[in-house]
Amino acid sequence: MVLVYNMSTLSVFFTRADKLKIDTSRIVRADYADAAYASLGCEAQKLWRGEWGAQNRYHETGLCLSGEVGAEEYVTKSYENVCTLESADTIKAFDCNAKMAQATGTEGACGSMGYINKNSGWADAEATMRFLRAKVVAKNRAVAYIEVTPGEAATLSKLPVQLNVSNGMFFIPPPPPDKLPQPAGQHSKGKFYLKVARHAYGYLNPTTISNPENLSENITISLPQTNPDHPLGAQPIPQQALNDMRDYLNTIIPPSSPLSAIPKRPWQHSRLCHYADTPTSDWLLSYHPAYNKSLFVATGGSGHGFKFVPVIGEKIVDCLLEKCEEIFTEKWAWREKVDGEKWAGDGSRSGPQGMILSEEMKKGAARESKI
Repeated sequence: MVLVYNMSTLSVFFTRADKLKIDTSRIVRADYADAAYASLGCEAQKLWRGEWGAQNRYHETGLCLSGEVGAEEYVTKSYENVCTLESADTIKAFDCNAKMAQATGTEGACGSMGYINKNSGWADAEATMRFLRAKVVAKNRAVAYIEVTPGEAATLSKLPVQLNVSNGMFFIPPPPPDKLPQPAGQHSKGKFYLKVARHAYGYLNPTTISNPENLSENITISLPQTNPDHPLGAQPIPQQALNDMRDYLNTIIPPSSPLSAIPKRPWQHSRLCHYADTPTSDWLLSYHPAYNKSLFVATGGSGHGFKFVPVIGEKIVDCLLEKCEEIFTEKWAWREKVDGEKWAGDGSRSGPQGMILSEEMKKGAARESKI
């Protein structure tokens, strides 16, 4: 027997608006420095181009992956991996910011080197979750949105997603006005948003709770701070995060760009993405060792699991049946907590570690969503 627990009481919106996957967009890429994830990403992309991405759920606009001096390794390895997996004719490398800026379409770029992979793109996260539910029935990161006009959306929709691994900043364009997913999701409702976010180490929200396995003691964990009552799950974020994202937007859309009016506009709303991180950003797909194979855990998405939705189900089943592919056996195995262990991730993040959300919020007034 399978039981599905859902905190939502709204039948029309099958899950709460503050959940990570109820959002306008998620990057879909095979651009990984780790060859195993790159291969799995390529496998997922093939399905995104079919039924999974139909009805305007998937947009293959390309991805510009960039980095600064000193952070070239992740970008270089990712480039080598995708060139092995995809046609090199659709992937172009750049050795300086000027060449990269010319190719992005915004006349601006963040980073001193990188490449554009035309085989990657983005998917409408909410529309995909609705599609997935229909098939079944029949750590905090800063995100902010700027509303754009239908004309600007038409221009932006032709541009690649941009992701800089040195500062974690990225932006995802809106869909073309004539290719909105149907039915309209909670986020769109006929409006167009440029999404700007930072895939960094994020914020902690330390919370003390009773240890479920030993009620006589307490443990401290980081729990999501959410706003389930807002229709979009919007909530204030640290002012420094808004400032950094504004600086990034001004970099990739400079005054010389025909889209230069966009960075001057106010943020329409902001929210926090809640990650289930692991120290290496590898997932945790394993039986809990203390429950004699009666409890299987599938978690640890670490902010990069959504793109694998078309293939992750069968991988979980493989792990349940103890038939996991050898290249993933160690990556997805149960790992005991190690005191003092560094959370390095997979090399795609940057910035300070261990920031406390409540402390960062006190450093500057953060605006509420006006939606």
